[in-house]
Amino acid sequence: MAAALRGRPATGVGLAVRRDGVPLRFALVRTAMASHDVSASLTADGVVVIRIAAFTRGVGREVRAAVTGRPRRPGGVLLDLRANPGGLLDEAVDTASVFLPGGLVATFERAGTPPERLMADPGGDTAVPLVVLVDGGTASAAEIVAGSLGDRDRAVIVGSRTFGKGSVQEPLRLADGSAIEVTVGRYRTPSGRNLDGSGIDPDVAVNANRPPREAERRALTVVRGLSATLPKKDRG
Repeated sequence: MAAALRGRPATGVGLAVRRDGVPLRFALVRTAMASHDVSASLTADGVVVIRIAAFTRGVGREVRAAVTGRPRRPGGVLLDLRANPGGLLDEAVDTASVFLPGGLVATFERAGTPPERLMADPGGDTAVPLVVLVDGGTASAAEIVAGSLGDRDRAVIVGSRTFGKGSVQEPLRLADGSAIEVTVGRYRTPSGRNLDGSGIDPDVAVNANRPPREAERRALTVVRGLSATLPKKDRG
């Protein structure tokens, strides 16, 4: 069903459904939908605050535009991944690529197959001060981004311990029609850490019981501190 509905924007597709026993037909026009999962703002002193709610299609491109689309070099970037449950792995890799020169983002280990190395695209911004803000709701693909940027010494991680979802499950259909979820693989960060069940401990801890605004203030303080250590020629 989903494959039949996909297609180029502005092209038509017919849909036949049955509602309360009555057959109905609809003529639809495909259109690109904005996910609204990325929001960006600029503080008075030039810190770009990027909030990612989930890694849906196009998120990596939007993050890159938020970092590079400013009229001057930002005074730092705060990447807010709090309450981000994950999403599309390739978008997570694209997001990490915005801040890396290339190289390893994560490794996927699946039983019976060689490990798959997920690599960042070359040419990311390796100079802008970067802080990643996380909490107990940061999970899966969001943890891969935070873990890769932390392991590669590219970002300071601020907040509280992340959820700890580093495994992949697939449904296994049983003879009676029911199904069970079976773990088929795990992700590891560039340093080889398995985050499943353990999560990421921040470099700068903020008690999970504190108000969200306090964690953001702490993260902004760290970004500004990193920016202050740059040579004047490299500041925004």
